[in-house]
Amino acid sequence: MSLASPSNSVVNIASNSNVIATPSNQIRSPNSIKRNSTPNINNTIPNTSKHSDTNILRDNLAYHIAEVHASVGLISEEYYIEERRYNYVTPKSFLELINFYKNLLKLRKDELIENISRLETGLDTLMRTNKDVSRLQDFLKDKKKEVEIKKQASEVLLEEMGKQRSEAESQQLLADAEKLKADNMAEEARKLEEQAAVDLAEATPAMEKARDSVDCLDKASMTELKSFTKPPAGLDKVTTALLIMIKFEKKDFSWDNAKKMMAKVDSFKEKLETYNGKEIPEDVITRVTPLLDDPDFNYERMKTKSLAAANLVNWVVNILEFNKIYKRVKPLMDSLEIATKSKRKAEEDLAVVNDKITVIESKLHNLQTQFTYAMQEKAKVESEYKDCLDRLSLAERLTNGLSSEKERWSQTISKLRSEAVTLPGDVMLAAAFTSYIGAFSYTFRQKLWKTIWLQDIISRDIPITANIDPLYILTNESQIASWQNENLPSDRMSTENGAIITNCNRWPLLIDPQLQGIKW
Repeated sequence: MSLASPSNSVVNIASNSNVIATPSNQIRSPNSIKRNSTPNINNTIPNTSKHSDTNILRDNLAYHIAEVHASVGLISEEYYIEERRYNYVTPKSFLELINFYKNLLKLRKDELIENISRLETGLDTLMRTNKDVSRLQDFLKDKKKEVEIKKQASEVLLEEMGKQRSEAESQQLLADAEKLKADNMAEEARKLEEQAAVDLAEATPAMEKARDSVDCLDKASMTELKSFTKPPAGLDKVTTALLIMIKFEKKDFSWDNAKKMMAKVDSFKEKLETYNGKEIPEDVITRVTPLLDDPDFNYERMKTKSLAAANLVNWVVNILEFNKIYKRVKPLMDSLEIATKSKRKAEEDLAVVNDKITVIESKLHNLQTQFTYAMQEKAKVESEYKDCLDRLSLAERLTNGLSSEKERWSQTISKLRSEAVTLPGDVMLAAAFTSYIGAFSYTFRQKLWKTIWLQDIISRDIPITANIDPLYILTNESQIASWQNENLPSDRMSTENGAIITNCNRWPLLIDPQLQGIKW
């Protein structure tokens, strides 16, 4: 990015410059500047010391500013001799340097204070967190012991409750059997006979409904049923019941197995028609009965999915209902004669059994209440125990992770505080760089800031960072990389010009014959 103007003169790129010509013989040496004419920059220097060193630093900065202004005039003469290009400096340039220095120093000082404050706040938070975590660890250790004690006590109680409940249930089952036996024997033979007749009459319609359901099955509806690649919701319950009842299946209740069972429609219907509803094994009933509780296991709902499935539902429901009634009737008929003979004795025994049932039911109720409470307590302490373990694990991970952050932030705070001491000199060099150096070529730039200005700062005991580069006071590596991504050339001159342009107070004059600056 060239800085040569069309008139073969050099234009100061810094915003603090002015284009009014000033003869070089009007530039005064800093040795001729009186202290009472020193510009008022007292408010531009941070309080780096509470003693008289602060006043000395202010004076040295004031004389250095004058040296910067005077040196630019001298270098401009050399610049003209070597490269035949003019550079103009005026009193306005001097005043603009002071103003820019004040603004830049305030900006960098505020940034530094903000960074230190932010890190100190974070460090204080980390220290408080470490203390909180330490207290939490102690608390969790005590809590862990407490939870373990409660857990053990709860387990002992639960074990005892389990034993007592098992005994109570055993006694209740015995009492129920005694009561059922007494009730059966106390019933008059006539009532047993009438009940048997009524139950048999109820069983007949159920069996007829089961047969009708089988008769309603035809090849078309069965073929439709088997054509399903995947059974609709609820249909798997129907085929599961059929597999248990027809094939006594215990494991494979898949749709493929069901389709194999129904593969030959005539043979399948024959099995349904000849099914012995009187002799259904108890384990089959036990496994099928829960399926009937499914809301889809009824004729009306299943009919919307498959007519054949709906008829199969009817068959299962009615054949089980028939079996239920039949099994209820048969014991009544068998015990009819015995009940008649034992009527009187059963009535005497019934009173004794009823008294025993009353006592056992009361005991069982009390035990059930205690057992329920014990289960709730056990679940509660187990949940607390798990939560405590999780919190302890997280606390230990947090403590270990915070140790490295504490050390890193402490080091960063120390570094920032050391930067605060050299901030006046660092910003002074950067401000002069921005204000005056843009018009010069690389060689003259290096001579000005590195040979003249930097050495003058060091000679006046103005604090400044060792091996300082003013470019990195004005910008940083991240911003430079961003500029280069935006097509700013990567050479040192272009980077310096980019830093000047982005930091100066006023729009600089940019000589850009190759359009590199415009593109950027």
